[in-house]
Amino acid sequence: FFCQMHQNEPSLFTHLKELREDALVEGGISTVIYCGKAKSEGDLLSVLQTHRSIVEEEVNDEEVNITGILIGQGNSVIHLLEGPSFSVLRVLSRLAGHDDFISETPIQSGTIVYSVEDRPKRYFPEWFSSTIQDKKSSIDEVTAENCKEIVYEMANKLLDVGKGLVNESNELELSKYENQLPGKSLILALAASPYFFTLEDFTRFYYDPYHISLESEETWPLERLVEY
Repeated sequence: FFCQMHQNEPSLFTHLKELREDALVEGGISTVIYCGKAKSEGDLLSVLQTHRSIVEEEVNDEEVNITGILIGQGNSVIHLLEGPSFSVLRVLSRLAGHDDFISETPIQSGTIVYSVEDRPKRYFPEWFSSTIQDKKSSIDEVTAENCKEIVYEMANKLLDVGKGLVNESNELELSKYENQLPGKSLILALAASPYFFTLEDFTRFYYDPYHISLESEETWPLERLVEY
């Protein structure tokens, strides 16, 4: 058989959304981490604004609560998103379809290195955005052997930042969390790693509609049913 995409067909996204809305608070809380690379350091502010505007659009238009943190460092980007599973997927889909990614001269690319669904709670009190100075990494090579361990440790440290920010004022001071933040070279290595879904592949698999066509349905006359 083969798969053919149709806009009006259901998707894995819509099916899971229905199940979660019935069973989970806020349709289930998802945490996703995107690691990205801007084409150049000069493109960083534009890249960050794209992420910021899409999150704001989701919050304002859909009246949902998105929390997390977006950090720009040199030409690297890391974006941790928390929110209802359907909202996080919608944000990622809008990102993947933005000119930053699909134009003839894209200015950013990246991978989804971490995705956990149906969490019982959030770790960040709100959504934060910041740029920081380039930071060195103790590890900057991602292999098949160490990729899971690297991401697990990085994710836990970022979630610790969120826990700390719960007790902070609204002003973001990342300097006190320097040891919990990944360095530029590690983010760039993860952004280019073949061991994770690209943003486009991730949204295509989890969000885009799908349709299954069986070869037997494409023939005429119809094949007779086999009776056992």
